[in-house]
Amino acid sequence: MLSRSHEMLPRAHEIFRMSLRGLRKKQVQQIRHLCYSERLKRLNLPTLRYRRQHGDMIEVYKILHGIYVSEVTGDTLQLF
Repeated sequence: MLSRSHEMLPRAHEIFRMSLRGLRKKQVQQIRHLCYSERLKRLNLPTLRYRRQHGDMIEVYKILHGIYVSEVTGDTLQLF
């Protein structure tokens, strides 16, 4: 029984993703005529500028607290 439910889970997940994709498409079509700032307000999304600044602040925090890990070597970055 466990293996059968395991097989159905990816199928249910795929159906859910497809229904969400259709819903998003309808939402986008409904607000397509609005300008960028109005679309962001309607969808309750932050601006690209805010998202970039937020990401930069997270990176600065990591660097200042010595928890920044280099993706290339896997070693901790030493600044001082």
